Amino acid sequence: MEQLLLCFLLLISCFSHAYCTKEQPYNAIFSFGNSYADTGNYITLVKGVLPYDVFEHLPYGMTYFDQPTGRGCDGRLVVDFIAQNLSLPLVPPYFSKGQDYHKGVNFAVIGSTALSLDYFRKSISEVKSYVPVVINTTKEAAESLLEQGATTIVLPGNLPTGCIPIMLTLYASTNKSDYDHLGCLKHYNTIGYYHNIKLREAVVQLQLKYPKAKIIYADYYMSQ
Repeated sequence: MEQLLLCFLLLISCFSHAYCTKEQPYNAIFSFGNSYADTGNYITLVKGVLPYDVFEHLPYGMTYFDQPTGRGCDGRLVVDFIAQNLSLPLVPPYFSKGQDYHKGVNFAVIGSTALSLDYFRKSISEVKSYVPVVINTTKEAAESLLEQGATTIVLPGNLPTGCIPIMLTLYASTNKSDYDHLGCLKHYNTIGYYHNIKLREAVVQLQLKYPKAKIIYADYYMSQ
């Protein structure tokens, strides 16, 4: 169910230098989201609150930074690759002290969209009914930024949760029909797939409403 909870990640940026011309340079990134985008806000917020924070210990950060940085992975996040591709500094977390925010700022926080345990007792059909709410929230957030002058927004779809190692471990099945041709659990990918269809529809609506802006759907699902 985790993939449903990634409401949005909005980047005032672009994916490649093809979009970044001298006439319209991109000089800053503003990032919103959860563990897929947090570059260090969470560890600052929980410092002194939690007796042990896993994100402050290896293997987090080991493959690129050689030390934990507060990112929820062993190296860089997608937002890091985008920043480097644009020759921008890695987006600094908002809650870190002494940072320079002239080139952007990251507001993402690990677990920021987490819900109570009762929510995870719901059936797939019940969770599916919540997707329109998520899409509408994402769309409204994008519109708010566009109305304030944003010119480029990237809206990423959800990941195929049924392909994530922890899901494959926790919900391993002896029934081969539960898996797709890639070895992923089909049942757990249905919500993300449905969410992405609706998100693409919302992106088209935004593109029609704001023809002068670049509104991009980032296909995280098929990139896995």
